[in-house]
Amino acid sequence: MARSKVKITVIDKAPDNAFLMSKNGVTVRIENEGYTINKSHTNYKEIISELSKDSKKIDWEKVKSLCSVRSSILSYIGNNLRCEQGHFIYTGNDGRQLDLNNNALALRILDAYKKGDDVGKMIAFFENLILNPSESAVKELFLFLEANELPLTDDGCFLAYKRVRDDYKDCYSGTFDNSIGSIVSMKREDVNPNRHDTCSTGLHFCSKDYLKSFYGEHIMVLKINPKDVVSIPSDYNNAKGRCCRYEVIGELESEQKTNLNKYAEAQNEVIQKVKGNNSHNTLVFSSIKKALKGIKKEDRKEGLVVSIVNRDGTKTMGFIGGITNKHFKEVTDAYKDVPTFTAIKKALAEYKDRKVGDVIRVKNSKQNSLYKFVDGTTNKHLVKIS
Repeated sequence: MARSKVKITVIDKAPDNAFLMSKNGVTVRIENEGYTINKSHTNYKEIISELSKDSKKIDWEKVKSLCSVRSSILSYIGNNLRCEQGHFIYTGNDGRQLDLNNNALALRILDAYKKGDDVGKMIAFFENLILNPSESAVKELFLFLEANELPLTDDGCFLAYKRVRDDYKDCYSGTFDNSIGSIVSMKREDVNPNRHDTCSTGLHFCSKDYLKSFYGEHIMVLKINPKDVVSIPSDYNNAKGRCCRYEVIGELESEQKTNLNKYAEAQNEVIQKVKGNNSHNTLVFSSIKKALKGIKKEDRKEGLVVSIVNRDGTKTMGFIGGITNKHFKEVTDAYKDVPTFTAIKKALAEYKDRKVGDVIRVKNSKQNSLYKFVDGTTNKHLVKIS
């Protein structure tokens, strides 16, 4: 017996794109892919705003991108960041890659995205980190950043702490000067890279939590380039590290006052002074020549700032006083007229009318640096900003 054919008629085909709002959030279907968006979603307000438009004016591609936080972040960071099999992969200017599938960095990216912060410091940090020759050091630094909330600076470095003796020498050998403005370094090969050798050779730094586990009369604030990190010892919950170079940029008044944000802000002020409203999505180039070639004349404007990141480190350059090649200078030139002294001691002795917020330059055979008086006008309130 032959089966009778059944004819199916589609009376009302569901649209490819649709949404249903409720008191808890919204369910969105775009091209047969579903998204459940609750009110805690990073882009909730923007999604609702777009869906509230006339149905013919809704930009569904935009809604799809907003629903996917990963897509939003990829768009936010730019062409250097992509996603492969659920991993964020950052590609540096020299072609080297960095796998960012790590809670600490992923959360920092998301936090910057949520706040609408300038991603220039994040990009500069990635570029510096890629220059670290040790894959194990890079992975260990992820552990340190995950365990300790320490601020990044606009030139891609991070801040940390160090206890020193009463004479500002290191507690171990008593030979390294750690007074404000000092740049302390040693050969990388002389630093122990084995994280399981918990007490060994190297230039030491730590987080706030480790301060109470060590002795020393002064607590100094260090600025460290991630490329110079060698190992993160496995004890004390990844709260300390060893590197081959750091800058001393400030001193804490007490162990109780351990907020490093003011030091990061003081560091960043040099850059922000000429950035104006152009701080978002800072462009990154591998050389000054490439920067001048890559920035079209019609895109140049006074105050535009870019980062020059290569194996020699990171420089922040900007168009100061004009838009020609001769006006393309390091942003520290914005402070060229500040009072200049040959030493910090002389500045404190001779600069009688100083006040909080003042910037001075210390210039001698060892340094040509800018310092700012933060929250006071004594030696302990001097913060190195460049």
